[in-house]
Amino acid sequence: MDTLCFRSEGGPLQLQLRCGRSQLGTFDLRLYQSEEGEAVPGWRRRGWFRCPELDAFALPRPAASNHGRVVRCRARIIGLLAPGAACALFVALLQSGRKIGEVSERAMPNAPAAVISLSARLEGMGGAPERAAHPSESERG
Repeated sequence: MDTLCFRSEGGPLQLQLRCGRSQLGTFDLRLYQSEEGEAVPGWRRRGWFRCPELDAFALPRPAASNHGRVVRCRARIIGLLAPGAACALFVALLQSGRKIGEVSERAMPNAPAAVISLSARLEGMGGAPERAAHPSESERG
């Protein structure tokens, strides 16, 4: 699972969605207390992809309260330019309106539609993140 780092004492956080190769599709974005935890009450966003500026959603405040939480997004992408063309789902983390990290998942569908699922852990840090997104401990080997 990828990790998105942010400044714990920094400004408000947002998640911004976009899909590559197509803007047609739906998403279901959820926030969980931890990898095994329950959903954060009242925090679920779903709908049709519009544009990255409109597909941005505020996370609970203060920013530090999101440390250790997990974001999961499932997207159904339709209207691909060509059957078999690759498409991707991108989830960016913004702090105080500035992009500080991004994770993505790519799919090679067999039909003119694709389902893509992506998960990332949110990690609060004391200072500025040294890297926007990095592999988890288990992925480093």
